[in-house]
Amino acid sequence: MLHEDRGGGWPTFNSAIACGMAGDMEAARALFRTAYDSIGAWRPDLQRLLDPYAEAIKEKEEFTNFVMGQINSQRKKYGFSPIADIDGRTTLTQTD
Repeated sequence: MLHEDRGGGWPTFNSAIACGMAGDMEAARALFRTAYDSIGAWRPDLQRLLDPYAEAIKEKEEFTNFVMGQINSQRKKYGFSPIADIDGRTTLTQTD
């Protein structure tokens, strides 16, 4: 495992996403739990934004599809074309 948990927050959330996209779901789940708890304690109103990630992180393929959907949703919002996911597929799944 190439991550270090430094106490939560957004850096730990970003590490969880990176680990999940790299396929290390065990590390992703552990980091996400820490991030979820620390961000929720700091700003309970933000937990609703994290809940979809908490659900998707259960399975690698579901997580990958969800994250790619989030990325492409933001790209579309700002006028950029979608990017292919790590398997070479282009996904346009929008999650609001």
